[in-house]
Amino acid sequence: MFDGDIQRHLYLQDAITSVADDTEKPKVSEFRCHIAGCSQHFDTLEGYEHHYNTFHRNVCSYCKRSFPSGHLLDIHILEWHDSLFQILAEKQNMVS
Repeated sequence: MFDGDIQRHLYLQDAITSVADDTEKPKVSEFRCHIAGCSQHFDTLEGYEHHYNTFHRNVCSYCKRSFPSGHLLDIHILEWHDSLFQILAEKQNMVS
């Protein structure tokens, strides 16, 4: 092979590979939430991510309530689902 033939061969090989890559990747036009019981659909990945972070990221495993942050979820679990916290809270109310 001559120098030009090698370059042409590599160019064609690259072109064929890039065409094959384009056809293998399906374009996603809609994003669906896959959390059980949620049937929301979104046009953009950003919309789906916002939905997931708002409604599914910080969910109480006891009562399924959703919170905007992990910190608020921790406080909720402590105040509503921790039996030791409830006993201490009752004692505080008896004393004061």
